[in-house]
Amino acid sequence: MRREATLASNRQLENRILVVDSDDAFSRVLTGVLGVGYYLQNVTSIEGAITQLENDEIDVLLVNLDQPSGKSGSKTASDLLEAAALVPMAPPVIVYGWDARRTEGLEAFRRGALDVFDQPLDVRALKFALDRAATRAGLERDLAAAQAALFRKNNLEGLIGHSRCMQTVNEVVRKVAGVFTNVLITGESGTGKELVARAIHRLSPRADKPFAAFSPCALPDTLMEDELFGHEKGAFTGATQVRRGRFEEAKGGTIFLDEIGDLALPVQAKLLRVLQERTVERLGSNIPVPVDVRIICATSRNLEKMVREGTFREDLYFRISVVKIGLPPLRERGDDVPVLAEHFLRMFAKTHGKQLRGFTPAFLSAIASYSWPGNVRELQNVMERSLV
Repeated sequence: MRREATLASNRQLENRILVVDSDDAFSRVLTGVLGVGYYLQNVTSIEGAITQLENDEIDVLLVNLDQPSGKSGSKTASDLLEAAALVPMAPPVIVYGWDARRTEGLEAFRRGALDVFDQPLDVRALKFALDRAATRAGLERDLAAAQAALFRKNNLEGLIGHSRCMQTVNEVVRKVAGVFTNVLITGESGTGKELVARAIHRLSPRADKPFAAFSPCALPDTLMEDELFGHEKGAFTGATQVRRGRFEEAKGGTIFLDEIGDLALPVQAKLLRVLQERTVERLGSNIPVPVDVRIICATSRNLEKMVREGTFREDLYFRISVVKIGLPPLRERGDDVPVLAEHFLRMFAKTHGKQLRGFTPAFLSAIASYSWPGNVRELQNVMERSLV
C-alpha cells in the first residue's frame, strides 16, 4: 500500500504522456529513453484515448497517425485531435507516422498539432519536442491557476466582472457584509441586484441562517402583508392555520425585499414599524412577534423622485438606505461582456452537455457592439439560446 502511494505521489510530479499506438512496445522503449520525469501510458485505440482525455489530466498527447482503421464508423486521429482541443486544459499534441508529412500530417497541423515526426523516429528530437510540450503544458496550468486565484480575489461568487465599477461593487459588498446595517441596492432590471444581496448574506455572520427573498409583483395589499408578516388562524376566510411570513421565516438571517418601490403606502408604514421596533404583527393579531433579521432592499425605480412625489415614505427611504450600492447597466461595463459571456458559455455547456470552448471573432464583435437593454439577464438568455 505504501509503495503504491509513493508511486502515485511520484506520478504527480512527472509529465504525463498519453501514447496512442496499437503497438504498446513503442511506449516501453520510449519510457527507457525518456528516463525520470515522465510517466507514459499507452492506449491502443482512438476511442480509448478520447475516454482517457475526458477522465484524466494529460500533459502531452503523442499519437501514431498510422493507427489501423477499425470497423466502419470508428474514430480517426482527426477525431482525437478535435476531442483533445475540447478538454478544459487542452494538452499539446505531437503526431508521428510513416511519411507523416503527407495529408494526415498536414491535417494534424491544421488541427493544432505542435510537432509532426516521420518514422523511423529520431528519439533525441522526439525527447526535445516532448520536453518543450511538457514545459508548455506546465506554464499553461500555472497561468490558469494564477488567473483563477486572481479571479477569486477580485470577484465574489456570482458577481463576475473586471471593470472598475464592478470591482467597486465587490469592495463595498465585502465591507458591508460584516456590518449589521440596512442596504439598498439600485440598478436597472437584470443587473443582478439579488446576486449582490445573496453575496452580502454569504459573507455575513448570518451566512448559515435563512435567506428569504420577496418581490411584490403587483400583489394586492392584503397578500403583500400576508406574505411579509403572516397571519393567525381565522384572520380571513380560508385561514385555517397559523402562517409565518417572510420575516419570521428569515429568523436570524437575511430578508431581501426586491422592487421595494412597488410596496403600497399602507404596507410601507407597517414595514417602517418593523424596522423601528424589530417586531411583526401577523394579520388577525395585535401581539408583536420579535424578529431578528437583516434587511436588504432593491429597486429599479428612482425612490428619491418617488419621495418628492409622495408615493414613497421619506422616513422609510432613510431607514432602508443606510448603505447604497448602485449597480451599473451592462452597456457601461463593456469590458465585462466577454467575461460574462464565457462564464455563461461554460455554465450552459455543462448543463446541456455541449462541447464548446470559445467564440468566433464575429460573435465577440456582435456582443461587444450591442447595448444590452436587458442587461446581464438578457446576455444570459442570449448565451443559452445561442448554445442550444
